[in-house]
Amino acid sequence: MRDTLPAVTSGLQLYYDPVTYPGSGTSLMDLSGNGFTGTLSNVDTTNYAGHYFNYNGTNSNLQTPNMVTAFNSTPAVSYEIWTWALNDGCCVAETGTTALNSDWFDNQMEVGGGGGPPWSLYASTYPYPGLGFTPPSPPVQQASWYQMVLTYDGSTGTGYVNGVAGASATGYNRQAPWDYGSGYHLNFGASTPTYLYAGNFWYGAIGIVRAYNRGLTAEEVLQNFNATRGVYGI
Repeated sequence: MRDTLPAVTSGLQLYYDPVTYPGSGTSLMDLSGNGFTGTLSNVDTTNYAGHYFNYNGTNSNLQTPNMVTAFNSTPAVSYEIWTWALNDGCCVAETGTTALNSDWFDNQMEVGGGGGPPWSLYASTYPYPGLGFTPPSPPVQQASWYQMVLTYDGSTGTGYVNGVAGASATGYNRQAPWDYGSGYHLNFGASTPTYLYAGNFWYGAIGIVRAYNRGLTAEEVLQNFNATRGVYGI
């Protein structure tokens, strides 16, 4: 039997795991080594030892500091987030400042659609319209853990659920906040006025988060899924 490979580190710029939370305060360590300490707002940290935080669907958010210098050398990007949903909502959004509704703002990944649950993953790197991912990607069931990934390699954007590719779009150029002189903050759990589905704040749990300044391959997305799935009992 072949050993499971560890999560991909090439291009890794941000890595949050709630298990590193010190038990008090509003800061979360960045395990990538880049020092992008996250700030927790209205997040229930009770279950941090289980590698997740709880989000209230109203105003919970985990926000990064300005990471523009780690990402602005290329339009390529990949987001990976482990989620457990109780309602449709946004799990990844980017903003140009710490504000959610001024300067640059754009939701990147949501679950919703179809009067669910089950829901679909919607994802987009602006300006391409949101992609609703359908089978062969598994539907997103209520109160179950999923790995959700959005990759963009400079031309093609693809979404994945539990390592399985869904819809993709090819031949479009991503517009990023630094193209307009803005900073680059990622928000996990919060929603901005530019949304892909209903635009709700996340209601449920969010676990491990990773962000890369390149497009992960399908094989690498699956590698990360297999490296982490045991944490969430998948």
